[in-house]
Amino acid sequence: MKYALIYPGISWSGFNSFGKDLGGEANFIHHGMGTIASYLKKFGHDCDFIDLRRLKNWSDFTKTIKNTHYSVYGISSTTVDFDYSIKAARIIKKIYPHAVVVVGGVHPTVRPTDALKIKEFTYIVVGEGEKAMLQIINAQISKKKLPRLIKGLSCQLEEIPHIDRDLFNHHQGEMIHPFVSDLPIPFATIMSSRGCPFNCTFCQPAERLIFGGVVRLREMSDVVDEIKEINRKYGLKSFLIHDDLFIISKERINKFVRLYKKSGVKAVFMCQARADLVIRFQNEIKKLAEIGLIGIMIGFESGSQRILKFINKQTTVEDNLKAAEICHHLGIKIWANYMLGIPSETYSEMWQTVRMIRKINPEYYSPSLFTPYPQTGLYDYCQERNLLLFTHFSDYRRSLKGDKIRGFNYNFIRILIFLYMPFKLKINIFRYLLK
Repeated sequence: MKYALIYPGISWSGFNSFGKDLGGEANFIHHGMGTIASYLKKFGHDCDFIDLRRLKNWSDFTKTIKNTHYSVYGISSTTVDFDYSIKAARIIKKIYPHAVVVVGGVHPTVRPTDALKIKEFTYIVVGEGEKAMLQIINAQISKKKLPRLIKGLSCQLEEIPHIDRDLFNHHQGEMIHPFVSDLPIPFATIMSSRGCPFNCTFCQPAERLIFGGVVRLREMSDVVDEIKEINRKYGLKSFLIHDDLFIISKERINKFVRLYKKSGVKAVFMCQARADLVIRFQNEIKKLAEIGLIGIMIGFESGSQRILKFINKQTTVEDNLKAAEICHHLGIKIWANYMLGIPSETYSEMWQTVRMIRKINPEYYSPSLFTPYPQTGLYDYCQERNLLLFTHFSDYRRSLKGDKIRGFNYNFIRILIFLYMPFKLKINIFRYLLK
């Protein structure tokens, strides 16, 4: 059976944004939908992909649906894109009342009650989607009735073939629009794990609901095989390993170093890591730098030790500074993630954060306003104290836009962030806004 997957992720970049130089969200590959498509193809089911970023407007989406009649449409939705998922489902059901519309992804998993209220969603998948979508498609073929709420079963990662990047028009999108300008093209993103063992309250337990509470690491041989495959098919000069756990053990890093050297691929790359793991595995990170690691994205979060403890980050301000020192010593560029406006945070603690970031002196600044996501410890904290200010799903964006919770002067916070940025970055921001 042929089915269609729909990506509604236009809350940031908007319609008609794909292929334009508007940052990662306008062009990146959706790895979750990619693995669903590759998994179902293994069982003989081919996929069409409808990307709202490539369409002009909702009228264009309506025309596209009229020209593509499938029995099953699958929509993957985060919280910020949930309104667009609802609208897409309603357009499909208006045109094809008997079509099966499946919604899954982050928001339906952490807040299934929101999805159950929408009659246009035939099925709601909670958790991972590969086996659930196969179950739904097989049920359509056999005319079997399923419960409306379906619990997705986790896959062994080695069961899933490498994603088909052509499905996402890779040549016009991610491949020529790298995450940062220091990553030369052709560029690609890769995921090497699912799940997270840490307990930061701005993320957990929502993340465990999504991935079934189990951490799964891809075999490094398979990760390197995918890198070789991308290089063979598209050419590859840089890549980003985008998940949190690429640097989680000495054995894992050493195996990657050995296999990557043997692969013959010469692409440079970036990855993500916690500050404490950068310190713990600094010798291994040096080996990564020797084979092409040019940057690490680190969640420093706060320069206040009280706040780090409050959010259960299990790192220290000293860890943050030490990790930065190691990166600078090894010539590795730093992408600094940090946030202000955390519940109970004082303005004095915000000053501590921006001063810490200036001391860290990263090449890339990524500040945000703390945003409480549903089914996280800090969301519950805010809800219990009536702090939430959201009125639309699109408000749940971890950015500098909008007010998030009661008790803060957000314009002051934005000015504080901007004042502490280097002059060069301020100029780049102005250029980006003009663009």
